[in-house]
Amino acid sequence: MADRNTKVELLYGHLELSFGEGKRLGGEMKELLKLPPLVQYVEQPSSQPSETKRTLIRMSLYMLTTKGWGNTWFGCGCPTGKSRTFFWPRDSTM
Repeated sequence: MADRNTKVELLYGHLELSFGEGKRLGGEMKELLKLPPLVQYVEQPSSQPSETKRTLIRMSLYMLTTKGWGNTWFGCGCPTGKSRTFFWPRDSTM
């Protein structure tokens, strides 16, 4: 169990999120995936690997832009904002 947490913590670290913030992001993501329009992609996954990759990119862009997750989770005002080296641009047109 500790090994899995270590790996997950490392992945959150790549996003410059603490373990707690990463778990919170994961929980919010799971809830969002239960709602339209994303639930359709979860309920009916693609059979083509390339289509699955395109769908994941579209879903990510939807979360980052439409739901404002870019600024919330990766902007300068987020809980880890003071220690971040990568930021979501304030003037992002995405």
